[in-house]
Amino acid sequence: MKTINLIHPNNSDCKYEVITFPDGELHLKFGEELNRKEDYMVVCRITNADDLFLLMQAANILNNIGVVWELRILYLMGMRMDRIISFREPFTLKILTNIINGLGAYSVSVFHPHSNRTLLDIKNGTVCDGCSNELKAIEEGIYNPVISNTAICYPDAGAKERYLLDGFEYRDAQYKPDIITLKKVRDLDTGAIKSIEFEETPHTTNYKSITVVDDLCDAGGTFVGAAELLRQTFPEAKLYIFVRHMVNPKGIKNLSEHYDSVYFTNSYRDWDTYSLAPLPNNVNIIDVISDLSKL
Repeated sequence: MKTINLIHPNNSDCKYEVITFPDGELHLKFGEELNRKEDYMVVCRITNADDLFLLMQAANILNNIGVVWELRILYLMGMRMDRIISFREPFTLKILTNIINGLGAYSVSVFHPHSNRTLLDIKNGTVCDGCSNELKAIEEGIYNPVISNTAICYPDAGAKERYLLDGFEYRDAQYKPDIITLKKVRDLDTGAIKSIEFEETPHTTNYKSITVVDDLCDAGGTFVGAAELLRQTFPEAKLYIFVRHMVNPKGIKNLSEHYDSVYFTNSYRDWDTYSLAPLPNNVNIIDVISDLSKL
């Protein structure tokens, strides 16, 4: 199976160019490598309307020549609006899943979808949550099993349900870290977070390291609050954080200032080349784009 990488053109088996017309419209054109006798895997991220439009064009071309193709989405926008919040606002995720269902892909996988509703609405959809670079970071770096007295911290019940209950985080049966779960206390009128507390009182304060785990970071306010609570309660512990999707440069800054080490993937953006300023020394980016292209 050949790869069409709509994120990194140089890593695509099938070469293409993106032309911008004078009115700003993007136009996709494949090279001569496109072969109707091949099967294809399209790797993309959908962070804005242009990303989606290029994917729609790629799907149209592949369908026109009658090939079988699969779709892997590294980041899917719209997952915050995953239900009808107000009749004056759109159900954005449903708009996107309807478009994806109409593309004609044989199968669709989404890398750590932020909303569980995503795969309920995508036909033939699966979670793509296991690539070797990510697992290596988990097993060898972030959750180092040779360190005793370690803990995993989930900043809310949603994160705990997403990662702990499906067993994804702990594939080594000999490594069973303690679990710390936090909860957010909200203002019922405004929805603003008033404070972050422990769901249950920790049974010990003698941790050498604690790793906060979640799937998405925007500005990082929740994680800053979690770090402040953990620092106060476990002053001797090293604090690490691992989020799959980093979507805001402000989040990188806030996390780097409150954690000893910060880990996130390049699912949303190539952060190492996005800014002219170098990333903080304690920030580590896990490459999942090239890794998923090989699966």
